[in-house]
Amino acid sequence: PYMMLFQALINAITCFVLYFIVRKTFNQRTAFIACFLYALYPFASWYVPRIAYETLLALLVSLLALGLVNLFEDLSLRRSLIFGLLLGITILCKGTYLLLPFALLPALMIRFGVWNRHVIWCWVIVVVTMVGVLSPWAVRNYAVSREFVPLTTHGAIAFFYGDKIIDS
Repeated sequence: PYMMLFQALINAITCFVLYFIVRKTFNQRTAFIACFLYALYPFASWYVPRIAYETLLALLVSLLALGLVNLFEDLSLRRSLIFGLLLGITILCKGTYLLLPFALLPALMIRFGVWNRHVIWCWVIVVVTMVGVLSPWAVRNYAVSREFVPLTTHGAIAFFYGDKIIDS
């Protein structure tokens, strides 16, 4: 029951983060409507009673979206650092987001100018911070398995076999 309570708390925090994203992008009235619709949306709470990573991933992706809105609002090194930290944590939850920096650079160049050095520096800060968050996981994977496995567990089959190293 404690895990379900924790998942419900994460889902409620996701609703608040959604409010801030929509308020920054549109206005307060639209933000209230978005939160109300999120609270009524059945799949938003589908994973709450189940022990699955999707509830945490929804919070991380909404925090990532809020960080992206802030970054595009005012490009700064501090916001780039925060976004890189959020991106690294989100990638630890779902590796697909590893491709986001490749789309981020052209988007920043379109928004703030192609020949802007500040854009490149902020993008480098995002990537370096992301790699800094991910590197302890890659080092741990190498220490345990003696193979370079940067992120993935290759799905549920790895958990089916267990977390023991099997010698051939």
